[in-house]
This record gives sequence, structure tokens and C-alpha cells, in this order.
Amino acid sequence: MIYMRSIQAKANKCLKSGEWKKRIEQRIDQEMLSRGGKKIGRANMRDMAERFIEVMQDSLSNVEGNSFASGQLGSEIVAELKNLTYSEPIRLGKNRYSISIYFNGELSRESLQPAIYEGISNIAALLNKGYDAGHAISGMWHGQPTESLPERQGAHFIEDAVRYFFQCYAQDYGIVDIKLNEIYN
Repeated sequence: MIYMRSIQAKANKCLKSGEWKKRIEQRIDQEMLSRGGKKIGRANMRDMAERFIEVMQDSLSNVEGNSFASGQLGSEIVAELKNLTYSEPIRLGKNRYSISIYFNGELSRESLQPAIYEGISNIAALLNKGYDAGHAISGMWHGQPTESLPERQGAHFIEDAVRYFFQCYAQDYGIVDIKLNEIYN
């Protein structure tokens, strides 16, 4: 005679064991990060990252222009900043996954007066946030005498891209949060 309660009790005990919990989590990760779950599969995460890159590139195109002091960016820097890429998706915790998107180009710049001032370690962050140096400096840039802007409004292309992406695509991909690296805040 088969006792269903006995079978269910043994199955529940097995499922609650640490070994089976670990096996279940591994299987969930495998599904979510390989062939893909409904919303967060590896293929969908890559699609989401590529969509975000498109949104960021559009945001950069929107700030391209010649009014540098008011936050617009020149075509050369826009083209360079459009070089974005993303990491492999990783598991952060139960039902939490992450994929990093970052600028792929050279972000540092030398100072116009390197003997006096340090250069810039992240031009994307500087142009996004803007700055107030207090005074202009002169120097050579690409073999030409140049004077810096004493202040520059931020282009805010990163915040604009995040806001647009979150409004238009977050629900489609099951995204609950987009976190910026602290250098961009």
C-alpha cells in the first residue's frame, strides 16, 4: 500500500535540505543565465544591454553640438563615448542579476599644463556632470594653442539615458533598478 502523505513528507524533507536548495538555485541560475528565462535570460540580458547602449548613444547624439559651455559635446568626443560595451551577466542573489555597461574607450585626458595640473581620469563623468574650474588655462592640444573653458554645464547624457530607458524598457526586461557607478553621481 502506498501512503501519499508519507511520500509527500519525505519529498518535502528532501526539498528543504541544504543540498537540494543549492541544486534548485543552481538550476534556476542555469535557466536564467543560459537558455533564458521569460524576462531575465542571458540572451534577454544581452538584448537589454544592447538596447541600453542604443539609448545611451542616442542620448549622446542629442547633446552633440558646438555650444560647449552650455553642455553640448563635440562630434569627436561623442563618437568616442559611443564606444560602449557590456559584461557577462552575473548573479547577485536570489532572483537578482546584474550586467555592467561601460565606456570602452580611453577616458583619461592630459592637462593642457601637465607640469601644474593633473589630467582627467574620466572624461565621460566630467562632461556628464560639468565643472567650474574658476579660471581658464592655456596649453597645446593636438599641436594647436588652446584655452580651456573655465566652466562648463553638464551634458547629463547618462541621466537622460537611464531615465528614458527606465521609462520605456524597464518593464519589458523586468528591471527594478539601474545603479550608476559612484563616479557618475
